[in-house]
Amino acid sequence: MYKLISIYFFQLFKLKRTIVIAVFLFAFVDVIFAQTNQYLKTSSGMVEFVSDAPLELISAKSERLNGILSVNNSEFAFEVAITSFVGFNSPLQNEHFIENYMEADQFPTAVFSGSIIEIIDFEMMGLLKVRAKGKFNIHGVEQMMILDVILNIKEDIIIADSEFDILLEDYKIKIPKIVNKKIANLIHITVHVELK
Repeated sequence: MYKLISIYFFQLFKLKRTIVIAVFLFAFVDVIFAQTNQYLKTSSGMVEFVSDAPLELISAKSERLNGILSVNNSEFAFEVAITSFVGFNSPLQNEHFIENYMEADQFPTAVFSGSIIEIIDFEMMGLLKVRAKGKFNIHGVEQMMILDVILNIKEDIIIADSEFDILLEDYKIKIPKIVNKKIANLIHITVHVELK
């Protein structure tokens, strides 16, 4: 009986030791994985667009741009919900933007994903001008784009700013002739993100 109890406690000790070693190994692998795959994220980036047409100036913005940047390979992905844009000159304009022009029920998000062209040392703080190359998907149409981006690298945050133009016709966004003097075909876009 004493021998059976001794064997039981010895087996229990071995099991506990195995569990402790496994937990330690998982924690160690997790730390190594985190060090080798560092990501910076945002869920409150800002996207603003301006349509400067002959008869009307329209602007709207979203402060719900989601994004992620890999510090390891400089790859990124950003998306914004079309319905998150606010502003416009009237509620009716907002409704037409979401339902008629952007058809948000079919194409709910705008997405830009790709990578930074230049090789960056993310530990070097300061301002950097880089180019972001990737696929820009709006209204179900994907176009390759290269954007100029200003990065402000700080100790615990990276701030990225970019401005660029798109043509509505490139993304098959149709504007009725009755309002084509009020909505520009060339849309100016400004992006500001703080990645942590």
